[in-house]
Amino acid sequence: MLSPAAVILDFDGVMAQTSRMKLELLMTVARECGVSGLVELAEALTGSLAGMDRFSVGAWIAERDDLVTQDHFASHYSNALADRMLSAEMCDGLDEFVVGLVQRGVPVAVVSLAPADEIRSWLRAVGIDEHLFISIRGLESGDKLTNTRSVVSELEFAPSRIVSVGDSPTDGDVAAVVGLAFIRVRSATGDLFRWEREPSLTVNSLADLIWQLR
Repeated sequence: MLSPAAVILDFDGVMAQTSRMKLELLMTVARECGVSGLVELAEALTGSLAGMDRFSVGAWIAERDDLVTQDHFASHYSNALADRMLSAEMCDGLDEFVVGLVQRGVPVAVVSLAPADEIRSWLRAVGIDEHLFISIRGLESGDKLTNTRSVVSELEFAPSRIVSVGDSPTDGDVAAVVGLAFIRVRSATGDLFRWEREPSLTVNSLADLIWQLR
């Protein structure tokens, strides 16, 4: 069993069932924007762009398509996502997992490539108190590596005592760079990604992880 001093959660696919929805929406928006090379984009979204944010995807597209700018793609995607985000269901075991850790005095933070305001709005929609989390960091405050390092610095624990929980290879890579243990939660899109780094533990959901963290 693991006994972390703190836990850092990814949002998409770990807290909210949004991974497949966002992956499909990226392709839909690309099609609506008239992006050429949709096959190449689909391959990149499960490879080099796996788990990347809307601006990174937009930049990738803009480098290959003169008719689509990064900002136009990201704006179109954000508008389309706003109509769907609040209806996303909670991942199995999230509320029990977070409350259980907090009751034991284990701080929980969120580091995501989704904007923090989107995360807070979703938490309110599903009835989870955002104040259970010591920090919620999103796209607007930096990339995932920068935000993870900032949270680790705030926690003041040795990185080896902190567990990162995510569903994409990017999450695992960031955890490795910072020196955190990484737990992979299997998600609808996670199995599509190419995993080159072995996680410390793989679970199907946070509900399965509750009994692993003691």
